[in-house]
Amino acid sequence: MTPLDKQIERLLLEANLYRMRGNLVLAEETCRKALSLKPQDPSLLEFLGDLQAAQGDVDSARATYKTALSLKPGDPTLEEKIARLVISAPPKTSAGFREPSPAAVPRPETKNPSSGGANVGIALLLASLVPGLGQFYTRQVVKGLLVMALAAVAVVQVAVGLAPILSKLFNMYQGLVPSNPEALPSAPQLSDISPVGVLTWMLVLFVVWLYGCVDAGFAASRRSRAARRDSTLYPHAGNPP
Repeated sequence: MTPLDKQIERLLLEANLYRMRGNLVLAEETCRKALSLKPQDPSLLEFLGDLQAAQGDVDSARATYKTALSLKPGDPTLEEKIARLVISAPPKTSAGFREPSPAAVPRPETKNPSSGGANVGIALLLASLVPGLGQFYTRQVVKGLLVMALAAVAVVQVAVGLAPILSKLFNMYQGLVPSNPEALPSAPQLSDISPVGVLTWMLVLFVVWLYGCVDAGFAASRRSRAARRDSTLYPHAGNPP
């Protein structure tokens, strides 16, 4: 397989991924990138026609299928797709324009940028309170579990490292002071703990917390931009036809 074929295959995989996620606009853009590398490929043209048909662009899809058929004459699949478009095409109005079919246009589920994990402020607030909550809010469940687990390990290690000092402080101030001063426990010393270990785990905890905040903010920002783009492309999405 040549480097050009590998690049085309990568673009097709990316376009298929966009199509499975319901983002037909990005799928078509990615398919056109692949087609620009190999304009006379009937398979790429057929895939582009499929994406255009899925978006309700019947005329463009039929023209694309016909171009692919001219490069692959007699292909039964292409002929069937062209015939199906001709049969299912909506009638033309008196002005000569076709009435779009509302069912053929994909409707995004999220239109409001402040919902669905797209509010940057809420994402940052949750991430700053508990590492990992911001990832859960932005629909990154696996990443949220990992961040939360790392933060929990760091907290436990810091607590274990500080346990000797905390124990001595607790023993010094619990209950009444005994009559014999010599019975008082000695004051905690820095030598009771391992400063390097405690500081290391505190640094790990800070890095995990900071990563959770930054990642949640960027993820919410991406979802917000995607929601605004969808609301621009489909201004009447969610409204009854």
